[in-house]
Amino acid sequence: MNRFYFFLKKRSLFVLFAFVVNILIYSFSQQEYKADDVADPKGEKLSEASAIAAPGTASSSVAPKTEASSGELINTNIENVTERGLRYQAAIKEYTQSIALSPDDYVPYYNRGIAYFQLKDYVNALNDFKKADLLAKEQDVEVKNNIGVAYARQSKYNEALKAYDEAIKLDPSNYKPYNNKGIVLNAMGRPEEALKILEEAIKLNPAESKLYNNKGVSLSQLHQYVQAVEEYNKSLKLDPYNHNAYNNRGIALAKLEREIANKD
Repeated sequence: MNRFYFFLKKRSLFVLFAFVVNILIYSFSQQEYKADDVADPKGEKLSEASAIAAPGTASSSVAPKTEASSGELINTNIENVTERGLRYQAAIKEYTQSIALSPDDYVPYYNRGIAYFQLKDYVNALNDFKKADLLAKEQDVEVKNNIGVAYARQSKYNEALKAYDEAIKLDPSNYKPYNNKGIVLNAMGRPEEALKILEEAIKLNPAESKLYNNKGVSLSQLHQYVQAVEEYNKSLKLDPYNHNAYNNRGIALAKLEREIANKD
């Protein structure tokens, strides 16, 4: 009798234990598993690009026509022009999306302006540079400089000069707007003024090859061909791969020879 009672008691405890386990299993099976909230990845914000190209390209004609000035260039490291164009077009889409999400940020306007510029769409480039200038909390010398460049590429030289003067006022130690102003003054047929402003640029950055090239252009316009050749020599000493300086030195030497022949 005691054995039977002990058996029933043991079985009851087992049934109770099994019931509790089943209840717990059922309870856990009805709970929704919630993962911890994970923050969205942060995107990288493109910083301001460097100064873009200033007016002046080398002549491809066999007969020498005019000296080519050397401006501020972005080194894209992309040789294929078609591929480069497609990449800039893709970049424009990305900048446009960035602007849609953050319309008060001046950086994507600035960068989109550079992409438009590289596609030779100077009107849209200028519009974006102007918008960046309006949105920037502090005036940016590179933005002002690039506004001038975009104006110059449209032959709006007076507007370009105004933008370069504003850039120089913002940062008198930055040689780029001096250089670009000198290029525009040369294009306007004002080589005396260009010469002075380019000499200021050289004082700020005497190791920059393109400045001597552009000074040579001013001297050549003033028919000072010997001095022009000297400046081209300085340019090539600093940068033996400056094709503009080789081209311009050839033009100056040809004009010098012609001038000597006419005197004879």
